[in-house]
Amino acid sequence: MNRFMTVKKQPVIKHEGPCPDGWSDRVHGDICWRTLFSSGQTPTEDLTAGLAEILPGNEFKSHRHEQSEIYYILSGSGSISIDGAVYKVAPGTAIFIPGNAIHSIRNTGSDALRFFYAFAVDSIDEIDYFFTEDPREQESRLHGDPG
Repeated sequence: MNRFMTVKKQPVIKHEGPCPDGWSDRVHGDICWRTLFSSGQTPTEDLTAGLAEILPGNEFKSHRHEQSEIYYILSGSGSISIDGAVYKVAPGTAIFIPGNAIHSIRNTGSDALRFFYAFAVDSIDEIDYFFTEDPREQESRLHGDPG
């Protein structure tokens, strides 16, 4: 075998299923998600992607992570805050969120707000979330962490 040959990557097809993961508390807000592609869960690499859902009146609270992220709104309506600027979102809205930008998303409509999300990382496990309402995050900021 030629040492310059690479193993051909295989396609992976996933179908949307139930919403198995999520948070529902004061720090994180109320959101559920289903990771579709993530190394360790699927035989994929380079990208992590999935679907998230926020019910009417709920939000995914302010947070940040090192990696940039994209959202694509599939259904519902709401607003997203990115570093203090607020934007309305509706089906067909695409959002690029820079790495370390503080962001949150709220469902302001009467139907579930559903969106596709993606990160340019192999695995969802590579993403460390820091929530602005997390006492540990406040503690790190008090001690000079650039957070």
